[in-house]
Amino acid sequence: MPGSSTPVGARQPRLEDPRLLTGHGRYVDDLQPLHDRQGLLHVAFRRSEQAHARIVSIDLSAARALPGVIAVLTAADLQGLRGPVLASSRMKNYHATPIWPLAQDKVRHVGEAVVAVLAESRYIAEDAAELVQIEFDVLPAIDRPEDALAEGAPLL
Repeated sequence: MPGSSTPVGARQPRLEDPRLLTGHGRYVDDLQPLHDRQGLLHVAFRRSEQAHARIVSIDLSAARALPGVIAVLTAADLQGLRGPVLASSRMKNYHATPIWPLAQDKVRHVGEAVVAVLAESRYIAEDAAELVQIEFDVLPAIDRPEDALAEGAPLL
């Protein structure tokens, strides 16, 4: 925005692009454990397809029954193990929103992780994540930042 001191909408240098575009990038999936791979587990997430909704119920039974699945976890299983991540910003009047590893009580965007599945292989973890059934109570959502400023806009 012209005359604005915030970086929103302004060009930002992307320092990582040359490395990634020339095939020299390194991703977590590229890393190999230094020790024997025996005992290594894979994780996949069941993510929300709703933009804003209360989590009514989660049925984990089919995922847990799949051979090779070690654990299927929700936010309740992680309670007390860790607090939320708080992002920081130099933007004026910035308010940090707590970010939890898995959605608690409601989802706030499409793709938010709701359930984590740990399994013996990536394929088993992904198959089990697809078996998780989540019932959502859909809430009003917005898709433009300007709408978030309107009177009575949904608070995420």
